[in-house]
Amino acid sequence: MILDASGLKVYGEGEWKRKIHGRGRPRKWVKLHIAIDKDIQDILANITTTSNTADITQTKPLLDEIRGKTKIVLADGAYDGERKEFEKRGIKGLVPPSRNAKYRKSDNERDRAILEIQGLGGGERARSLWGKLTGYNYRVLAETAFSRMKRLFGERLFSRKFDKQQIENMLRCQLINKINTFDNVEN
Repeated sequence: MILDASGLKVYGEGEWKRKIHGRGRPRKWVKLHIAIDKDIQDILANITTTSNTADITQTKPLLDEIRGKTKIVLADGAYDGERKEFEKRGIKGLVPPSRNAKYRKSDNERDRAILEIQGLGGGERARSLWGKLTGYNYRVLAETAFSRMKRLFGERLFSRKFDKQQIENMLRCQLINKINTFDNVEN
């Protein structure tokens, strides 16, 4: 499973008008947090929040919404603080440690990742190689899901009220899953 979040525009003047005429009304955003099945790329869970909600706060609700047993979670560094939640649920969390992370001499996923990256030479090339060796590079599928969604439906929500925005995002996710179903049948 892969966790990620992205912003969607709610309202405000268009980019062109703002560029030509200068500052317009402030834009409003909401965040869509999703959990994706790595193999079939279905969106297993989604939560819409305000733009100032931290990604890490939605980890538990996303995991609670998923039916079935999850073995591995891939997530970006924003979820680094949720490693204990993953361990508590018996899930292996593949989350890259921050670039300045210090080894804490504990036997957990974070310290193992730090040692593995250091063992590969440290630096960006080592982090990239670590991602390929551990399977973390599949996290890009979350970016692909957001790209697919924004290309199909646009990056602007039609609804102005938050409860309707939640429904709109839920429907978008269900439609993406339906499209995936048709794609998987053809293959």
